[in-house]
Amino acid sequence: MEFTESAPGAAEDDKPARWQIKISRDSIVGTWSRADKSYPILLKESYRDDMQRFSIISVRDSIQFVDSLSAPRADFTYQVLLPIGNDEQTEFVRTTILKSMGCDTGNVNGCIKKIKDNYTEQYRSTAEGMEPHLLGEAFNNWDLEISYAVVYNENDIIVLDNSHYEYTGGAHGSFGSFYLNIDRRNKKQLVLNDIMTVDSLQLIALLTKEAKTHFDLEAGQPLSARMFSDELFVPNNFYISNKGITFSYGLYEIASYADGLVELFIPYNKITELLTPEFKQRMRLESVAMQ
Repeated sequence: MEFTESAPGAAEDDKPARWQIKISRDSIVGTWSRADKSYPILLKESYRDDMQRFSIISVRDSIQFVDSLSAPRADFTYQVLLPIGNDEQTEFVRTTILKSMGCDTGNVNGCIKKIKDNYTEQYRSTAEGMEPHLLGEAFNNWDLEISYAVVYNENDIIVLDNSHYEYTGGAHGSFGSFYLNIDRRNKKQLVLNDIMTVDSLQLIALLTKEAKTHFDLEAGQPLSARMFSDELFVPNNFYISNKGITFSYGLYEIASYADGLVELFIPYNKITELLTPEFKQRMRLESVAMQ
């Protein structure tokens, strides 16, 4: 099988990455390639005790703008991951996900229906008072896509990417990602202070260096040569991995729409003295300072 990666907001001349894979009973083997780079793919089912299993609920629908016309329409897609299990830790993960959805009950399908109903009402209300000859125009096509994906799932820590894309007419849509860092063992949603001492000066210096690399800036060039300001801030939106922390800036937070989401990676060995002892032990990073 072969797949082509696509991302909202990607430029037309961007060469997409390709996945060439073979799916067997319990694994996926293949190659990821883009331009002059390629990496092997080996994904294997694993049900270790420190990992969380998930099921998927996916809802797709199409909504008429007005009853008398088959088009334009609004497309609605909602895909959510739900943890499998009944223990306290799994229940906490489930509650955290439901809370991020704005769901105040355990009825996930009912919550998604409520979200879709509110979206339908918002969409169809824009037809009220519109000139009849404009009702069939293409700018009345809308699109809403919301999904959850696993970014990290080890050491009783789960990171989920809650991504969204929305188009409501105009030149382009809006998109973003909000990351949930869930401590399954201690039943807590992690914030940056839970894993490190937030030394803003040190972090900003590292983020600034990484931003200059990201935007292909020379060491002596100011950030404002490509960004909105010469100064960065430490965002609340981040996610952890085995190698480091990625800090995520949304659309227009530090750069233009064309620059998309700006995500800056800081490896643990650059901030080892800031990490809490508990986090280093949890992530098995005791020797990271020597790397």
